[in-house]
Parts: sequence; C-alpha cells; structure tokens
Amino acid sequence: IAAMQKSSVRHVVVADTVNKYRLTTDSSIVGVVSMQDVMSQIQKDERLSLDSLQKKFPGLEDPMSQMREEIKSQANELARDPETAKKDLIRAGTAILSTLILGIFLSGSPWLHA
Repeated sequence: IAAMQKSSVRHVVVADTVNKYRLTTDSSIVGVVSMQDVMSQIQKDERLSLDSLQKKFPGLEDPMSQMREEIKSQANELARDPETAKKDLIRAGTAILSTLILGIFLSGSPWLHA
C-alpha cells in the first residue's frame, strides 16, 4: 500500500509472465487489483489486526509476542477438537510403530553384528 501511495498508483495489473516488472508479448493479464480492494482485505483480516491483538492480549506490548500468543491460542483451539486429537494419536502411533519396526530390522542386520 505504501509503495502504491508513493508512486500514486491506484491499480496494479496482475499478469502471468513479466520481465523486470514489465509486461512482455507473451504476458497474459490475469486481473487488476485496486488499492481499495487491498485496503478492504486488510481491514477484514482480523488475524493480522494489531488492534484486535492488543485487545486480546493487553499485557503484551510487542506485536511479535502478541502474534505468538495468537498462534498458541489457535493451536489450543485446534487441540480441543476431537478430530484433531484422533489425527495426532494416529500420527504418533504410526511414528512409534515405524521406529520400532526399523529398530527391529536394523538389529537383525548382519552388518551390525559383523
């Protein structure tokens, strides 16, 4: 947004192929993005809103700390979901079983005993 304001550009062309930020003869225009579209998307995206993070975690001044806490709280919400818990148990069980099978296979290998 800052680059768009600095250059007095209100719309950006989105193309599939560019060369040094220029359209080529092979370029195909995919769309046009306006500054208003970008601003409205940023306003809608509550996850990245510093104001909402400050309200949610008022004791933390640093934006990075606030983001870490937000990620932790989202992970905790996912962990409460029974489906996520099932997937985690299946993954952990598969990892343990695979490690055991690999250990048994390697312990019986002749090159280990030679």
